[in-house]
Amino acid sequence: MEALEDDRMKILGVSGMGGVGKTTLLDEVEGKARESNLFDEVIRKLISENPEINRIRGEIALILRKLDKKDEGNHSIKRKVLIILDDLWKKLDLKKIAIADGYENLDIKLLLTSRDQDVLVNEMGSQQTFRLGALSKEESELLFMAIAGEKLVEDPKLHLLVVKLLEKCEGLPVIVVPIAKMLKNDVFSTWEEAMEHIKKLQAGYSTLELSFQHLEDEIKQLLLTCGLIRRHSIPVQSLLKYSAGLRSFGGTNIIERARKEMTRSLHKLQASSLLQQSDDNNHVVIHDVVHEVAVGIATKDHHALVVTNSDDMKLLSAENLEESTAISMRNTAIEDHPRETWMCPNLTICIIHAADYLCVPDSPSTADDVNFVQQSFSPDPDFFSGMRMLKVLDIRDMQFTNLPLSVGSLQSLTTLCLDYCSFYDVTIIGQLKRLQVLSFIGSTIHWLPEAIGELIDLRLLDLSKCSKLEVIERGVLAKLTRLEELYLDDSFDRWQVGDKAWLASLSELNNMPHLSALHTHVPSESVLPEALPFGRLARYRITIGENKLYTDYREQRVLRLSFEESTYILFHEWFQLTLQKSQVLQLQNLAKQNGSINELCMDGFQELKHLQVDFCSIRYIVRATAWFPCRAFTILESMSLGNLDILEKICQGPLQPESFSKLKSLKVSGCAKLKNLFSLSLVNCLTQLEEIEVSGCEEMQEIIVDDREIENEDEDKPAQGPAGCHSNDVASHSHLLSWRGAAQLKDNRKDGCGIIMPVITKRTKEAGRAVWADHLVKLCKLRRLALQRLPSITSFFSIANSKKPSDRASQNGSLARAVFFDAQQPIRSLFLFYKVQRPTKPLFVFCWVQRPIKLLFVFRRVQRLIGLLL
Repeated sequence: MEALEDDRMKILGVSGMGGVGKTTLLDEVEGKARESNLFDEVIRKLISENPEINRIRGEIALILRKLDKKDEGNHSIKRKVLIILDDLWKKLDLKKIAIADGYENLDIKLLLTSRDQDVLVNEMGSQQTFRLGALSKEESELLFMAIAGEKLVEDPKLHLLVVKLLEKCEGLPVIVVPIAKMLKNDVFSTWEEAMEHIKKLQAGYSTLELSFQHLEDEIKQLLLTCGLIRRHSIPVQSLLKYSAGLRSFGGTNIIERARKEMTRSLHKLQASSLLQQSDDNNHVVIHDVVHEVAVGIATKDHHALVVTNSDDMKLLSAENLEESTAISMRNTAIEDHPRETWMCPNLTICIIHAADYLCVPDSPSTADDVNFVQQSFSPDPDFFSGMRMLKVLDIRDMQFTNLPLSVGSLQSLTTLCLDYCSFYDVTIIGQLKRLQVLSFIGSTIHWLPEAIGELIDLRLLDLSKCSKLEVIERGVLAKLTRLEELYLDDSFDRWQVGDKAWLASLSELNNMPHLSALHTHVPSESVLPEALPFGRLARYRITIGENKLYTDYREQRVLRLSFEESTYILFHEWFQLTLQKSQVLQLQNLAKQNGSINELCMDGFQELKHLQVDFCSIRYIVRATAWFPCRAFTILESMSLGNLDILEKICQGPLQPESFSKLKSLKVSGCAKLKNLFSLSLVNCLTQLEEIEVSGCEEMQEIIVDDREIENEDEDKPAQGPAGCHSNDVASHSHLLSWRGAAQLKDNRKDGCGIIMPVITKRTKEAGRAVWADHLVKLCKLRRLALQRLPSITSFFSIANSKKPSDRASQNGSLARAVFFDAQQPIRSLFLFYKVQRPTKPLFVFCWVQRPIKLLFVFRRVQRLIGLLL
């Protein structure tokens, strides 16, 4: 981390053999780099032996050129960017991946990894290279003991076995960890069995192969499938499609059963350290060493043919094809692909992916500008006729004049993926009566013909990103009565209604009793029928209205609504059921002048985790009555409110304690009439709040308002703070302040206003010491506070006194204004942006923490920030 902080170091390297822990180290460095805010952006890309140069260039250029735009507020400070390039095998021309293009407003630092130190030092010019060696004998034993220590204590006889096993692990953590977990999980039931496996190791079996041999058959198949797909990051959805095809389930709920089995197998593989979880839920990661072992086992024991370059094409001999059970051709030039008939009587899975991706000329400015290479492929018409047992066929990034006629002969085929391919007529696919999974992701298909309706056993249809798909013939979807999952993201949305319609209608979905997953866009509520199966869906991403859904949320049930006219569908039973089950809700252009968001769902948002409301005419988010406290948003984690012109309050009326109790992030912008965020009673519910961001709210006066009346004026006396710190004697406790120059606080008292620390009107006694009581604002987990463009703000928190506010003002010159962060951990960043205008009276922030606060930025024109107590 010290090297990353050194501005003189522009290129850093990490070298070491495969499996030694380079990628694990990068994971740790990447996490700390993001957490520490050392860089404005952190980019990480896998290079590998056969890098997809054009795709990598497009993705990096997209990010860097957006960052390189000048900041109108500050022209002198460059944005810092860390680019991590993992697994270099040879010299990489940085110009080819858009890094050396010359960015005027960026300060770029590179962190590279390679198995070959010479590549880093001599070829890439690393200024400082860190060498990771294999673990020593002692380090291997410590790692092994940390995982399986309890087992060794129970049976000391295993120590001899451990010593012999570690000798075979060669100090590689990627091998030590799985072996330790095997021992911990009683893979070796007897000493004799363990010794037998030692003999196998001595006979040439690797330790990872040994781990593989003890997996269940279904899990073995899944790991071998991962090896066939590609290195490193593997899409979980692809694994699901393959699993459904290879397992050939019968009955109903086939996809759900395949998903559950796959999820269980992935969990087992991750628990055995043979796979790793990626940053999102959509991919798993296979380490290079594990990948090589999986490919080795597949080729040696299962007659798989894995072709990754032109030199491997010699593997496709007639003899090898006849014995093969699996073929994987990845990143190979199309001119190298054979066109004659393949005689593969035992083949069950065939993966043919063309070369890497290509960006359009110049640099892309949006993600839509990144396209895929589609290489022309015209195989022999009988190309597939020799694959009678084929169950899974995945062809990607190819341009067909026409699909070969022999496709119709694949009567055992259960999964067909033609992703990012170019073709027009897919009528021949209607002959594949056993097909259960059909995927056209990103293809140029224009028309889904009536013949697709003949696939009566189809369970999953994926038409995502088919932006040119304009026609789904009426009645096609209605015939797919066994369909369980339908994906139409960024695809067909020309739904029609009425007897004269010739395109598909949403009412056809009612003919799918087993439908459990749906992604679609409905451009207008006028095409919505009175009954829809949305309420019984287990997973959905549904957009109703003009704006399509773009979201980074990982939740499975996402609903976005954009209404500019009537909202009659709100009262439909299917819609209410959908609202109840939604985990993410995004609202736009909703006109409900006197209502609130929580009133939209009659039975409450029971599963909602993320709420985003923009450009809606509403007065409240939650509305309750004094005699009936409301229980609202009990598991909500984030809330974003933007451009709500008539919003007066987030909450109107009393709430039950469970309300907002899980809220972690609140972002508010452009709410012109909003005068405060929280009432004091609501703050007591916000026990998990970590982030507050407020901007562009012209009438915002304070963040927290005291909504309770103080009944006993006699108790209205200044209270003492922690350790007897009296509100009138701050400077005498300057040793408690982390604000530099705290000793000068006496000089800040002007015009009788002075430095007004919080006035607490009620106290309790506990063990003879004064403690903060009713009016203490506790935001125990707040980590980030950002305020900008708030011209009317005067305080964070004002304690109310309904009886004699004028007396208080005359005594102290103003009401006490303060906010408390009673933190168990440091506040990572406290932002008070310079566009917050100077209030007419002093603005104070009082922070009481049990550990130091890391204050990153305090912008100018904030009058004072005082009282940061350690």
